[in-house]
Amino acid sequence: KTGGSKRGGSKTGGSKTGPQIIHMQTEAGDGTPRAAIVIHDPSTIGQNLRVAHIPDRALVESGETGALPVRAADGRRPFDV
Repeated sequence: KTGGSKRGGSKTGGSKTGPQIIHMQTEAGDGTPRAAIVIHDPSTIGQNLRVAHIPDRALVESGETGALPVRAADGRRPFDV
């Protein structure tokens, strides 16, 4: 056989769609990477539990009877934080 595979392609492109894992070459060569990049969903990161009982000042306004919860300018709600 003299033809190549039609499924073959480059490591960086091709016609693949969707999320892909890209391995970067390290300075030491082709060995396993020594560091990792961690990507978190910002909506899952909450407050530090030591200070979680302290309200966020952007989500509280002063009222006649004390602090009242309000929605922040960026849309955050006290219930969600």
